[in-house]
Amino acid sequence: KFLGNGPRSVEAYEAPSYYGLLLAWATKCVTASPGFKAISVLGLNFTEPFFRDVPTDYEAHESCLISGLMLVEREGIRMVITFDGPGYIQVLASEESQKEVKKLVEDIKEYMNEHNFYRGKRISLSSRISFLNAEQRDWDSIVLDTDMKNSIRLNTIGFLKNVARVQEFGIPPKRGIILAGDPGTGKTIICKALMSEADNITCITTGAYGELSANYISDLYSLAQDLSPSIIFIEDIDFIGQ
Repeated sequence: KFLGNGPRSVEAYEAPSYYGLLLAWATKCVTASPGFKAISVLGLNFTEPFFRDVPTDYEAHESCLISGLMLVEREGIRMVITFDGPGYIQVLASEESQKEVKKLVEDIKEYMNEHNFYRGKRISLSSRISFLNAEQRDWDSIVLDTDMKNSIRLNTIGFLKNVARVQEFGIPPKRGIILAGDPGTGKTIICKALMSEADNITCITTGAYGELSANYISDLYSLAQDLSPSIIFIEDIDFIGQ
């Protein structure tokens, strides 16, 4: 009844699995912007609509619709947005509103990109992304051979802060190091110190074992590329391939 009778125009979007909550939040923000009027929120298949607290920063959350129907109106055009779990939306309207339906989906995707709250933060990737409240460590407090310490810093934080310069010489903006040693030799402390200095650099942590689904590694590096400049910290990398 909300859309009336007649043919429909439909447009769907499925975000990468790790961006499911970001999509829910971006849709909420776009439909709350000037020009939109919220009419109602309904459940799917005679159930109640399902909302979830979406972390948008280390200590911030917003309640967002994850499963349900959002009925909105924009400049006299009525649209129904279906949320079918995190990561998928479908926009439905009358056939003559096809242009507006496509524009809404594109606006949501653009908002996700421009306001991605994971960019430049310390995060962990497992089945989804979570913010990481890592303990702050002063780099100067690290007790390590001076040359080795400088080499680690120059090939991580220092490298990323000078990407534009190294690209002038045709050097690919990629670098990797391996920290090896017995437990208790300071590997984790070094990583925490690097995170503490990584201003405006996305830091992504993960364990190399227990998280390796079929697409995990490709998702991990796709996420890092999207949130670049970024550093991936893989613990126990020797477990990969075993």
